[in-house]
This record gives sequence, structure tokens and C-alpha cells, in this order.
Amino acid sequence: MTQALRRLARTAVPPSTVLLLACVVVAVLAVATGLTAWLIGVGAALSLGMGLVTGLPAAAAELPLRVRLGETALAAAAAGLGVAAGRPWGLAAVVFATALAQAPFTASSAGLGMAPAVSASVLGSVLPGEHPVLVGLLVVVGNGLAHAVVWALRLPRRSVPVPWRLAVLHAVTFAVIASAVLLVAGLEGLPHAYWAVLVLAAAMRPRPVEARRTAPAVFVGTLVGLAVSAVVAFALPRPATIVALVACAVLMFGWALAGDAGRQSWFGTPVIVLLASSPALVDPARVAAERVLLTGVSVGLALLAAWLMRGLDDAVAPGHAPSTH
Repeated sequence: MTQALRRLARTAVPPSTVLLLACVVVAVLAVATGLTAWLIGVGAALSLGMGLVTGLPAAAAELPLRVRLGETALAAAAAGLGVAAGRPWGLAAVVFATALAQAPFTASSAGLGMAPAVSASVLGSVLPGEHPVLVGLLVVVGNGLAHAVVWALRLPRRSVPVPWRLAVLHAVTFAVIASAVLLVAGLEGLPHAYWAVLVLAAAMRPRPVEARRTAPAVFVGTLVGLAVSAVVAFALPRPATIVALVACAVLMFGWALAGDAGRQSWFGTPVIVLLASSPALVDPARVAAERVLLTGVSVGLALLAAWLMRGLDDAVAPGHAPSTH
């Protein structure tokens, strides 16, 4: 029994070096969003929290100042336009344009992912009608907090440049797939269509070989995360649910910092389901079915895109990426 628990701990808990950093990130996130919710409102707290979370990839990358400012400006504009856009057509258009605009930033570092598009889809789905300027400003504040945390902890920064051709192909492919799935899911009346964009952002990588390796892990991780969500939501009393939510958040950030997208999904899924989808949990079967459907479609399309672009990793020389310094 003891051996089994130790193996489980080694599988579920990230290395101690990143676990401590994850605890600090969650503490800052909890204090900042708690104060914002108290002073302004829950919607404002969600905007600031989204800015902090999606700002971490840029904060942890070695980037010139103009690239950092550009990424923050894109995230703020995408979030503001996302809450102002009509659903589902307007939001799909914002996600499409945001993904295309991400290409030069992805060329600077693959780790930046599609954070601005994720902000637009989540906030546009959860906070439609919120004041776009306020949402954009709070995303900027959240990005600033992310950079402050990384600076204060003296975290090592590194970048993985992407050849320009791959960065553009990744942006175009993501823009087409994410906006199409978001639009169809919205037209079908799925209340949390943003889930597809979250899954695609985790599964689709600028280099096709990485996408083929990551997408299946994200799919399995999401299924594990849904099971964890069910246990937390329906088997635990209220105080224990809050403790479990904080623990899942710490483990999510820990695996994100460790670069393990699959295990990040194990714990990121419960966090998102419990925080952004709590009103829908009165019908757990529908919530689970919606998540599985969107995850399966998104991962399948990500794998198809990676397969169609197979061979590009070898065909494009690393030196083809434009310099951003």
C-alpha cells in the first residue's frame, strides 16, 4: 500500500523545484483575485486571473522588451474584443484574428503558445457584455503580476525560437481550426465552447512532431481531469472541495512549469470545470459529455493538422526564423 502511494505521488506530483514555485504563483493569484473580487467584482477578478495565468509563458521566456509589450497588448486587445463581440460569430472572428496576430511572437519563442486567443475565448464566453476597456486593463495588470512573480523568484528564462514558416503555418492552422470549432459549438448551443480553444492551445504545437506527441497526452489527461472533477464536485464536502481546488491549481501550475502538458491537463481540467462551469454542474453527465466531445474533436483535428504538416520539421532550417533581438 505504501509503495503504491509513493508511486502515485511520483506520478501526480511535479518535482519539488517547480512545486514550490507553483505554490507561490497560486498564492499570488488567490490574493490578487480575492482583492479584485472584493473591490470590483467577480468578473474583474476573473479577468485579472486570466491575465496572470496567460501572462506566465511570456514572463518565463527570454524576450526583448518590445516582444513582451506586444504580447501583452495583443492579450489585452483580444480579451476586450472577446467580451464585446457577439456570440458565436463575433467571438470566433476575434479568436481567428488573434491567432493570426500571434505568429511573430511564436517565432520568438514556441513556449508562448496561444495565450491571447485563450483569453479571448474564455472571457468572451464567461463574461459577455463586460466593459471591454476594464477587462483589457485587468489583463494587463495580470500580465504585469506574472512578470513580477517571475522576476521576484529569479526564475531562469529561456526561449525556443521557431522558424518563421512554421510559426505562420501554426498560426493559420490554429486560427482556422479554433475559430471553426468555436463557431460550430456556439451555434449548437454548447455553453462552454471555449473548452475547444483551451484543448487546441495545449495540443497544437508550432512543430508538428511535438503536436503528434502532445495531443494524445492532452486527450488522456483531460479524461483523467474530468474524473477528478467528478470526485471533487460530488464526493467531497464544501470545505474539502476548496482545499482540493487549491491543490489542483498548485499541481496544474507545477506541471505547466515542468512542461508536461498531459499531466497539466489532469489538474487543469478540474480547476477550469469547478471555477468557470460551476452553474452547469447540476447536470454532470451533460458537462462531462460536452467536455469529452470538444476534447475529442479538438485533439483529432490537431493530430490531423500535424499529420498533414509532417516532414516540415526537417524541411525548415532553424536559421529561417527572423531575429527579434
